Amino acid sequence: MTLTSKRVILASITAFTVLAVWTVATNKEISQSQENQASATISSSLQPQEKSESNVTVTVAPITLKQGFPASFDVAFETHSVELDFDVETIASLSDTKGTIYKPTWQGSPPGGHHRSGTLIFTPDIPKQTELTLTLRDIAEVPTRVFQWNMR
Repeated sequence: MTLTSKRVILASITAFTVLAVWTVATNKEISQSQENQASATISSSLQPQEKSESNVTVTVAPITLKQGFPASFDVAFETHSVELDFDVETIASLSDTKGTIYKPTWQGSPPGGHHRSGTLIFTPDIPKQTELTLTLRDIAEVPTRVFQWNMR
């Protein structure tokens, strides 16, 4: 093999390697961009929600709303007017579009006071993409406070 042939082969291998690296890097950037867009779409539909009625503000922020996992929410109750002396597990319910009712567990502050917060966890696991409705009943004489998220 002549020196010129070796240079042509070496140049071809170098060009091929550069092209391969560039292709992989570009595909990774495109894939990451698509993941970011999908994540933004999901997270924008799963934003925290707040309801202020009868001097009590309730803020609910989804933690996990994903197929195959228990639904969980950060919940905060704020007031300067009434005692927050209810059992959160008793007043909370979660349902989906098929009418499935999910059982709550409260991991947070006990009844009483003017500021309460914690995590509501609902079982069984969410079976598929659906719309979820969290209902909190009888807080400061407000019959229901309804929070909805569409997981579709």
